[in-house]
Amino acid sequence: MENRLTGKQRASRIPLDYHQHSDGIRRNRNNYTVVAVVVAIVLVAAIAVSRELHTSSVSPGPVARVHASWEQDCSVCHQGFAPIHEDAQLTILDVGGVDSTDRIKEKCTVCHKSAEHNPHQITDAAGSCTTCHHDHRGREASLTVLDDRTCTRCHKQIEKHFKQIAPAANPHSDNVTSFTTDHPEFPSLQIDPTKLKFNHKRHLSPGLRYAEENPNLAWTLSKVAENDRVRYRPLENNGAQPDEQIEVTLTCIDCHVTLAGKAVGRGSEDAAPDLKNLPRNQSPLATGAYMSPVKYEDHCRGCHPLGYDSAGKNAVPHRLEKVPLRQLLEGRFWEQQNGAPPEHKTPRPRIRPFPGQAPGQVDREAEATVAKQVRDAETHLQGVACKKCHHMQDSGLDGFVSVQPVNMPAIWLQSAEFNHMAHRGVNKRCRECHERAYPDSDDPSTQTSDVLIDGLDKCRECHSPVGVSRQPSSGETHQARSHQTGGADFRCVECHRYHRGDLSTSGTGASPAGAAGHGHGKIEQGAIEKLIAPVQEANRARD
Repeated sequence: MENRLTGKQRASRIPLDYHQHSDGIRRNRNNYTVVAVVVAIVLVAAIAVSRELHTSSVSPGPVARVHASWEQDCSVCHQGFAPIHEDAQLTILDVGGVDSTDRIKEKCTVCHKSAEHNPHQITDAAGSCTTCHHDHRGREASLTVLDDRTCTRCHKQIEKHFKQIAPAANPHSDNVTSFTTDHPEFPSLQIDPTKLKFNHKRHLSPGLRYAEENPNLAWTLSKVAENDRVRYRPLENNGAQPDEQIEVTLTCIDCHVTLAGKAVGRGSEDAAPDLKNLPRNQSPLATGAYMSPVKYEDHCRGCHPLGYDSAGKNAVPHRLEKVPLRQLLEGRFWEQQNGAPPEHKTPRPRIRPFPGQAPGQVDREAEATVAKQVRDAETHLQGVACKKCHHMQDSGLDGFVSVQPVNMPAIWLQSAEFNHMAHRGVNKRCRECHERAYPDSDDPSTQTSDVLIDGLDKCRECHSPVGVSRQPSSGETHQARSHQTGGADFRCVECHRYHRGDLSTSGTGASPAGAAGHGHGKIEQGAIEKLIAPVQEANRARD
């Protein structure tokens, strides 16, 4: 059996002077202290100097003005030890067992209801709300005016951020790194889908005729419907010339006008609309951003009445379908029969016979006369009046020929936002961006299929860095148009909005229904109360 050591023997193994000898930690503790201090100083300096590290690690300042109401209630947006954005570097715990991206979206969507950016996007690649929208940058900082890198981090290799779907439905989008250097031409300006016969060169020429034509062919004010003449009468005329001598000369604003500028009237393209009495709503037409649709009753009827006889004195309303058109024509022709016009001294009433009785000779003649008059009127409308401006198609209804849908875009830049009012200060002339619409241009438009909106290069003249020189176009002097351009905002968010949803062709940018501003959704009724209720309950429990 092994002999056990006594307590005295065990104690003798411990050197009594151990405290006089330093180990490795004791020997280097001064060095470790210096290293720790240096690391702390470097970290603080890095956070102070690096904006990204600062933003992702600590709160750099007050919240934006729109969130100021909750600045003292951090738990409204923040959950203990849970990241507020997925790239937070100093947060290592994830409380609650819920994916941080989904939790962030839940916090934001309590107030902001917004649409998904693209139905084919990879959700994880898109990130959460705070991937792009950074708060705590001061009261006046915008949460929606973003740097290009928030967009180009995906769009510079956009195909990698699409879901793998069936090849036939696979979306295509060009890579974009910058508007000024790497941006595709606007796709919605590649073709004009409008089904209409319209000649800009003729309609903007004096007297609506070509210069080489006979002066007697000029369209004078006397040929315009009397009720519409005031629209085309020159302001400087003052009744000095008779209507037979005044040639109708159209300008752009005779057909293209913003809803805000309808009260401006005739006279000058430079007339500034009065916006004081506009309704405050979210319509891009009401704010003057886009042109109001061209309407027959306002812009065409004066010169193109829908007469159903060769004289053109009897007209029908625009956009009537087959059945109501025939009913209207029948009613008018029967009124002529019953109203005893000068050519009918004896009225010919339409009398329905009693059952079992055949209609009389007079009734049969009246029926046949009205039926023939209706056929002749329809033939004239379809072959002359309607066909002059519209493309016709067989409706398959009793030989009735109908008008093809006009399909004129109300908004052309369907994937971006444009504002005519914001661009009036650039040159105040339509010609600046619609050169081919003018009859004296080098290549005036004579076909509806011509797209008369200048594209990407025209936008870059202003929306680019300062210092790009623009040369004069045809018909204008160098002194009139050569100047330094550039300097206008050319960031992605200047024209594009992220949360587009199903509004990708509405031209309103990205705002979901009822939203305003740069793409953020509206705050729903009761959302504020719902948001702060847990915070209030926690405060009461703590007190």
